[in-house]
Amino acid sequence: MSGSSFKTCDSGHFYPSSNDSCPYCNKQKNNPNKDNSGDKTVVIEDNSGDDKTVIINPTIDMGGETSIPDNENTDKTVIFSPKKGDKTPKQSNIRKLVGWIVSYTLNENGMDFRLYEGKNTVGRGMDCNIRITEDKLLSSEHATFLYRGDSIYIRDEMASNPSFINEEELMPGATVKLKDGDIIMIGENQYLLRMTKM
Repeated sequence: MSGSSFKTCDSGHFYPSSNDSCPYCNKQKNNPNKDNSGDKTVVIEDNSGDDKTVIINPTIDMGGETSIPDNENTDKTVIFSPKKGDKTPKQSNIRKLVGWIVSYTLNENGMDFRLYEGKNTVGRGMDCNIRITEDKLLSSEHATFLYRGDSIYIRDEMASNPSFINEEELMPGATVKLKDGDIIMIGENQYLLRMTKM
């Protein structure tokens, strides 16, 4: 906006210099129901047991209490925390660490990648859990490490270039159970498997 100038009020609002006073501060003063705390995170005690970020809509039922925020401030972040004494166990989306693959050929100082329970995909693609873009022989999704029943398996994902376990070729689409200390060749790099103690 060429030719226009702005002022700054004590609260830090920018407003056109043609105005005598800050229109934002005036709006807050003229609205007695206005929450002057601004758009801040609000912690509400609730016994739902979920610690989730919630966008408050104009009317929300929160355990028997209805909250009606003012219409101009309906998008506050709210954290629901359980009431004291609530014994509801919290569910976690964090997967347990079950091992590592360590490479000294990818980086001479060593580079490690964590393996978690469930599926761990390896490749050059954006969706892989272990993404290695430096290896030109890797497919976009080259192999999958799977942790199930206290064991780690590797599956070939029909990659263009083969993988090897202890110098034995992993056949296309095949799944092999691994053990601690196995040497795995994926693409042009070698990895040592280390499993956590279960």
